[in-house]
Amino acid sequence: MTGRSQRILADAEDVDAIIICNSREPFLDPNFWYVTGAMGGLFESGLAVLRNDEVCAIVSEMEAESARAGDAVVQVYGSAKERDEMIVASLQDAGRIGLNYDSITLHSAEHLKSLLNGADFKDAGPSLKRCRSIKDPGEIENIRRAAGIASKVAAELPSIIYRGMTEQQAAARIDSLLRERGSEGEPFATIVAFGDNAAHPHHRPGPRVLSDGMAVLCDFGATHGRYCSDLSRTLFCGTPDDRFVNAYRAVAEAQEAGVRAMAAGVKACEPDKSARDIITAAGFKGRFIHSFGHEIGLSVHEGGVMSQRSHHLLLENMVMSAEPGIYIPGSFGIRVEDTVHIKADGAERLTEFERSLTVI
Repeated sequence: MTGRSQRILADAEDVDAIIICNSREPFLDPNFWYVTGAMGGLFESGLAVLRNDEVCAIVSEMEAESARAGDAVVQVYGSAKERDEMIVASLQDAGRIGLNYDSITLHSAEHLKSLLNGADFKDAGPSLKRCRSIKDPGEIENIRRAAGIASKVAAELPSIIYRGMTEQQAAARIDSLLRERGSEGEPFATIVAFGDNAAHPHHRPGPRVLSDGMAVLCDFGATHGRYCSDLSRTLFCGTPDDRFVNAYRAVAEAQEAGVRAMAAGVKACEPDKSARDIITAAGFKGRFIHSFGHEIGLSVHEGGVMSQRSHHLLLENMVMSAEPGIYIPGSFGIRVEDTVHIKADGAERLTEFERSLTVI
């Protein structure tokens, strides 16, 4: 991935090299896969070194074949001592070295600083974020495929969720269907929340049993080529009352308004404002308790967000979630979310399923 490394180094400007460092799971940096082009592998304790026109992957013997399937020059170590020697040899003449402070563990950072004594270390995290924000055609296609998988599963929600099942059972069925429809894995733990549990945006599925009068909030995604999608829908079991119907209508309209506001060159706070104004006008001021959306890529939450405090510009070929919600503690929660591709003159939803209220 020479082109990516060149863009990252050019953006960083004041570094001679960048080290992307993995520790033990879960402290793995998605940027390793971004710059090496590797698709598989775990690469615990592996590093990617970006210098000039070359990306070098320093990996264990166990991960050598996975690394060679990518685009990086591969160096294979058999011991921790050999790994350290390779690091020093690769970077001994680099006076200014970038690290991803957002991901690297303190132990790994201190170890690298001791090995490369005298080097000036800088935070390369912002440059990595900026470069990953703009997706190339291959990345867009992977996300589109992941979105298609999630959309197929969403279309099956009304037929697989039934009275008497638990949140855990529903989440397990969704996860199984994602795999059956082609997902490589789940980009995050699937959320299924019944009734007032849906008022917790990041609820963990439990033993709650579905019965009439309950909201059914489902939030899940798929992966393809290591890239993610993100989708949420809220259904209702039985006959919803007027308050729920009005809240649902407000969320659906808010999402529509927010997506219409998304385009290259628009301030990232504008879609949030468009959505939030509708929710406030509908009588639910203060019940939209998170941002309108977040960037999606190799990680389901990466880079910037669209919030009231976001003043950066949306750029062409960013991919964002669009997910307004209303949350009423002790009663219900509603979220409608799609994965959205930002274009020069607007935005395209990559996930699709009915956005009007679905009753089961």
